[in-house]
Amino acid sequence: AEMAVSLALDQLIPLFKKEAKLLGGIHKEFKDIQHELECIQAFLKDADKRAEGDNTNEGVKTWVKQ
Repeated sequence: AEMAVSLALDQLIPLFKKEAKLLGGIHKEFKDIQHELECIQAFLKDADKRAEGDNTNEGVKTWVKQ
């Protein structure tokens, strides 16, 4: 039984290490995406405010709508 556990550990440890590296990389990717979406959200809020004005040109209104 000890040999079976040893064999399992020998094969599982490298897999766990790879999984940990992948998950660590994913965490950074999620943070990057979150920051990007926050920037887009702030930019769109500003654009919406500008589009509400009467003197806003049609190009800006169309851009905000899209």
